Amino acid sequence: MDLLERFKKNKIRFLFSKKQSKLGERDIEDFKYEYGNIIFRKYENNHLHDRYIISNNMLLIIGHGLSLRNKETFLILLDDSVAKDLRLSLLQTFDRRWKISKKK
Repeated sequence: MDLLERFKKNKIRFLFSKKQSKLGERDIEDFKYEYGNIIFRKYENNHLHDRYIISNNMLLIIGHGLSLRNKETFLILLDDSVAKDLRLSLLQTFDRRWKISKKK
């Protein structure tokens, strides 16, 4: 949530599942009130696992390390010169899931 606060001028669509989310309903409502540019939707299926950010020409993959005890986070930034097909494929999947998700 802290990262999303940095993008106040951008329209952001945020898709999550209840199983993954540690956010309470009140947290989401408070955040939506303060940052109207961010739209949250809940995806009911358990298919969400990977975390990523898609922009117009880049894909940022957000992951965790292999350690079971000390999870380190890593980021991989891929621009369209190396991963355009992957970005477009993930965007299609995201859009399909977005259409059937519930508004929050």
